[in-house]
Amino acid sequence: MRILRCISNSYRVKATGVFCACIIAVSTTTPAMATDAVDVVGSIFGALMNSVALTQVQNDWNAVDKDIRECISNRTNTKIEQIVQQGIRPKDPRLASHMQFCTQEVARAEERQRQEREAAAARAAQATRAKAKKAERHQEFVDKYGEEVASAIQAGEVIIGMPKEAAIAAKGKPRRTDVIPPSDELWYYGNERVAFSNGVATYVEH
Repeated sequence: MRILRCISNSYRVKATGVFCACIIAVSTTTPAMATDAVDVVGSIFGALMNSVALTQVQNDWNAVDKDIRECISNRTNTKIEQIVQQGIRPKDPRLASHMQFCTQEVARAEERQRQEREAAAARAAQATRAKAKKAERHQEFVDKYGEEVASAIQAGEVIIGMPKEAAIAAKGKPRRTDVIPPSDELWYYGNERVAFSNGVATYVEH
């Protein structure tokens, strides 16, 4: 009973020195009891050392990038937990080729993500600049022609009362122009015709 209490206490404190004390205590018992007790102590000690070793292996894997761990798991078709239980560390030669491939693959993926983020940021900045420029241009037309004509220009439409330069701003130069003396003109935009009198749109046919 004294030996069993010693073993139980030593297991709780996880101190090898106490194991030694237990083994010394075993020597005072009968040979048969001593042999059994030593086997029990050795079994407990071995289990404890194995647990410590696996904990160290697990810590080594915890330090490895999550994406690399997932890549290695996929390439070996083995969960990392199973690899840990086998006592295989990340630097084990058996995993060298997988580790090298996964490290490079993850680095490439991170580089692609970085480039995509930069491209997205550049597009967003460009869109912001374009929006600001569009708003600035619209305000210029408002100041020059008024809100109604400025809105038509922004919509790409020609409306009655719109000056010729405003029509060009809205739709560009016409495909064809007919001059009707003395001061009238007929502009053609595809199937659309716009009549101008004294430089101002007087008729729009869609």
